[in-house]
Amino acid sequence: MKAIQAILGCATLSGCAMYDTGPQAELGGAWVIEYISGKPVIDYSPAFMEFDNMDKVSGNASCNAFTGTYVLNGSSLSISKVAITRKMCPDALMEQEQRFVEALDEITRAESVQGLLELKNASGQPVFKASPKN
Repeated sequence: MKAIQAILGCATLSGCAMYDTGPQAELGGAWVIEYISGKPVIDYSPAFMEFDNMDKVSGNASCNAFTGTYVLNGSSLSISKVAITRKMCPDALMEQEQRFVEALDEITRAESVQGLLELKNASGQPVFKASPKN
């Protein structure tokens, strides 16, 4: 009976981990990019971001590695101009990477929505949707 009460009590609270929707995201760790500006990424794409607790962001933009810094203030997020390697990849990955890099400049907000990380623009539209990287 106590387990059922705990589950029901949790369901009514906004801070429960299984319902981690809300205005502020926990950025720590690595995130696999699922969508860039509303378009799904190529299957098995290496695109991911990793945020450390020292305000550094790094990862793979689809073909090339990148690194930069970020500032998170509440749910407000900004990412600095990033440094990126410049190797060539198949055209589809290069096109996706171009969208990735352009989308970084649009990010103004980070939210956690049903276990996904959503990085949004000033209009509140998702620029990136990402899932935790295992």
